[in-house]
Amino acid sequence: MGILRIIRAGQEKPPKHFDMLTEEEIIKRSEPLDKSCFIYFLIKNGEIVHVGQTHDKYMRISQHSREKGFDSFYMLECAHEDLNELEYRYSMLYHPILNVETPRGVMPAPSGCDSGAKIKRKLKMNAPEFKEFVHQHGIQCYHNRYYNVNECLSAYKKDNASKGA
Repeated sequence: MGILRIIRAGQEKPPKHFDMLTEEEIIKRSEPLDKSCFIYFLIKNGEIVHVGQTHDKYMRISQHSREKGFDSFYMLECAHEDLNELEYRYSMLYHPILNVETPRGVMPAPSGCDSGAKIKRKLKMNAPEFKEFVHQHGIQCYHNRYYNVNECLSAYKKDNASKGA
C-alpha cells in the first residue's frame, strides 16, 4: 500500500506517522471500570474552592470544568457509607467559597445519615409528607439536609405497623 501525500498550496507535507498500539497493548494498559466513591476537592490558585462527593470521578470533574473556575483537583477514595460525613467535615474544615450550603458552627452529621432527598425517595414520600414525618417523629436534621437513616426507617415501620393493626 502506498503512502498518501497531502499537497496544499503547491507544497508537499510529510505524512503523519503514528505508533499504533496493538490490541494486546491496549488491553494490557486498560483500567478496570471504577465503582469507587470519592470526596473531591476543586482547587484554584492553591486554595480549595469546592468540596463534593461522587461515584463517577470523570463525569463530575467534567461537569464542574464547565461550571466552576478551578485549575486542579484531588480525589480522595472512601467507603460509600462515609461519603456524607466526610464531605460535610471537609466542607466545615475548609469553608470552600463555592460550597454555598456550608454552614458555620453546625453539629456534624453522624455516621449512618443520608440526604433527606434520598430517604424521601426510599420511603416514597413527597417533600411536604417527609417534612411532616420528620417533625412528627422528632427526627433531627443535620447540616440542613441529612437525617439518620435507621431512625427514619424505624419510625416509618412503626407508622406502617400501627396503620395495619
